[in-house]
This record gives sequence, C-alpha cells and structure tokens, in this order.
Amino acid sequence: MGQLADKVKARREELNLSQMELGERLGLTDGRSYFSRIEAGKLLPSRARLDAIERALCFLPNELQVAALYDEQAQPTTPQREVNPA
Repeated sequence: MGQLADKVKARREELNLSQMELGERLGLTDGRSYFSRIEAGKLLPSRARLDAIERALCFLPNELQVAALYDEQAQPTTPQREVNPA
C-alpha cells in the first residue's frame, strides 16, 4: 500500500469508522467499495474528494494531497485517478 492508503485506513480505524460509515459522511452510495479501493492503493481520489476525506477524518489541510502526490511519483504503476466525482 501507499502513504495515502495507510493514512486513510489508520485514521478511519482510529475513529472506529467502517468504510461504509465514512462513505456516508461523504454522501457516497457505495462507500465500502470506494474506500476499499483507496485503502488497497488502487484509486487516487480527485483533489476535491481528498479535501472532503481530510475534513471527515480530521487531517491537516493538504496532508492527504501530499501523500497522494508521493504515491503517484513513487509507484511504478499509478493507481486509477478519480475523475469528476459525483
């Protein structure tokens, strides 16, 4: 996993939230699947979605943005990048 995946999963578990509960906080219909892909390192959320995740999980501003950028540069195969989230 990458930095983004590790940070999201660790904080979500620290807050005792399921992937579905976190998704509900963001208004997602399938939060479990969405966060499963993020935590597996298979999806890099859009900047707008990362901002929302940062707020929902009480991260510092841009903390997840930096982790996502690091992951994009460090991985030989870039995870799927989310485009135009609903």
